[in-house]
Amino acid sequence: LVPIEDIERVEIIPGGGSVLYGSGTSGGVINIITKKGARYPYANISTKIASYNYNDLNLGLGGGVSDNLFLKTAVKGFKQRGYRKGEKNTGYYGSLGMHYKISDDQSISFDPSFYRARTYSVPTLGLAELKADRRQQGGERTFTKSTRLNFDLDYAVKFGDRFEANLQPYYQDIRILQKGFVMKDRKEGANLKGKLDYDSGEFIAGYDYLKNKGFRKIDFTTPMNPMMSLSQLTIFDMQKQTHSVYALEKHDFTELFSLSAGGRFERAEYKVDREVSTTMRRMGRIISQTQDSTHVTDDKNNYAFEITPNFNYSKDGNVYFKFERGYISPGPNQLIDKLGRNGPYVLNNLKSETFKTYEIGMKDLIYGQYVSATLFWTDTKNEIVNELLG
Repeated sequence: LVPIEDIERVEIIPGGGSVLYGSGTSGGVINIITKKGARYPYANISTKIASYNYNDLNLGLGGGVSDNLFLKTAVKGFKQRGYRKGEKNTGYYGSLGMHYKISDDQSISFDPSFYRARTYSVPTLGLAELKADRRQQGGERTFTKSTRLNFDLDYAVKFGDRFEANLQPYYQDIRILQKGFVMKDRKEGANLKGKLDYDSGEFIAGYDYLKNKGFRKIDFTTPMNPMMSLSQLTIFDMQKQTHSVYALEKHDFTELFSLSAGGRFERAEYKVDREVSTTMRRMGRIISQTQDSTHVTDDKNNYAFEITPNFNYSKDGNVYFKFERGYISPGPNQLIDKLGRNGPYVLNNLKSETFKTYEIGMKDLIYGQYVSATLFWTDTKNEIVNELLG
C-alpha cells in the first residue's frame, strides 16, 4: 500500500524476472520507485471518494535538508463500507524515508513503513438468503485486525564508471488476529547485487538470503451436546531459510544480434513444529485431555534459467525468442492445510511449483505507429493453488 503521491517513477524491466528475483517471478519486472531525491521541499494532499462510502486522505511531505540529505514522509487513511450490510474496512498507512549521499560514489537509504487495518467481514449466504436479500449480513460478523511493519535499507557504492554494488537488508513483520486465530509472519533477509557494464554488454550477479518464520495459533470450542464440549488448541511454529545465487549476462555481439542468458539456484530448508491439545469437558469439568506433537524437516533445491536471443532487423524493429524456466517455492505457512470447514489443520506434502515458458515477440514502428505483438506458452507442474472448502 503506497500512496500514488509518494511514487517518483515506475520502471519496467522486460526480462530476467525468474533469474534476478527467484520464487514467484516470471517474465519482466515492474519496479515502483518512491521519491528520495527532491532538492526543494514539497507537500501534497489529496482525497478520494468512491462507491460503498469509500473515502481516503493522503498527505506527503519531503525535501532536501542539505545538499546530501533528503527526508520524506507519507500518510494515508481510508474507510470503506462493503457491498453487503455489516462489511467494513478501515485503516491507515504511514512511511518515512531518508536518503543520504555519503560521497559521489556512495549513498544510503532507509525506508520504514507501517500499515494497520480493521476489517469486519460477513459469512457466505445460502441460495434462499441470496434470493431474499443478497446484501443482507446473514450471520455473525468476523473481526480481523491486521498489521504490517517494514524496514528497508539500501547501501549503494560505485567503483569507477563500470561497476556498482548494492547491499539491501530488510525486515518485515505481518500479524493477523481473529477470534480464536493468530497468524504471524516474519521475514529477515538481505540481498547483495553487483553490476558490471562493459563495451558490448552488462553482467549482473548476486546473493540473496531470507529467513521466514511463520506462526499459527488456532483455538476453538465446539459444543457436542448441552452437557459436553470439545476444545482444541493447535500451534504451528514454522521456518523457511533460503540461500540463493544468480547471474545474468546480456551481450551485444553485433548491432543486429544480442543474447541474454542467466541462471539461479536456491536452497530452501524447512522446519515445522505442530502441537495439538484436545480437551473434553462435561459441565465445565475436564474429563479427558490428550496432546500430540509433530516435528518435520525438509530441504528443497530450486533453479531457474532463461535464454533470450534478440534480432534487430531494422532501425526500429526487432524480434526475439525467449525460454524461461522458473519456480514458486512454498512459504512455511503453505505447508499446512485445513480439512473441511471445521476440520483440523494438518501438514501436507507440498512441492515447489515449476513452469517453463516459451515466448516469441516483436515490435516495430510502422507508418509512424508503434506496433508490438507477443505469443507465449507456459507449461506448469505442481501448481500451488488455494481452495476454499466447506
